[in-house]
This record gives sequence, C-alpha cells and structure tokens, in this order.
Amino acid sequence: MDKRYSSVTEMLRDTMGDEYADNFQKLLDARAIAKTLTILRVKNDLPQEELAEIIGWSQSKISKFENSEDAQMKLGDIQEYLEGLGFRLAISVEEKT
Repeated sequence: MDKRYSSVTEMLRDTMGDEYADNFQKLLDARAIAKTLTILRVKNDLPQEELAEIIGWSQSKISKFENSEDAQMKLGDIQEYLEGLGFRLAISVEEKT
C-alpha cells in the first residue's frame, strides 16, 4: 500500500530527512506573501501580462516579484500589485498575547 502524506514537507521528512525538510519549509515560509499574491492573481483569471499592463510594470517584473522572497518585497510594490487586482492593502498592528 502506498503511503499518503499530508504535506510535501512531511514527505520530504520521511524520504530525505529532517534537515532537508526543515530547509524546504523555511523556503516556503519565506515566500508566504508572494504565494498569496500569486494565488489572488490566478483566482482572478488575470495573466501576468495583463496585470503588468494595468499597473505599468513589465511581465518580467511581475514574474520576478511573484518568485521573490517576502523579505525582498517593497511595501509600495505590494500595494500596486494588489490595486491592479482590485484589492486595497490594509496593515494592522496587534499586541502579542
């Protein structure tokens, strides 16, 4: 019987070991915002080329933006990207509990 995994990280942990799986998870975590933005674009059936035209970027810049790590993203670029999709960026600050 084939083993089923609940996540790619779990599969990697089982097949490649803890260190490899931990490094993979860190890469995923470093791109959470980029992944979310890309999903929003795809769910809105908007190709990179069309979004680029709407916000005045090149398709290449859209691709690099969507594939970058979150720490490299500029807040202004995130705002422009979201506005091109019809969203407004809202930031909240909450006290840790």
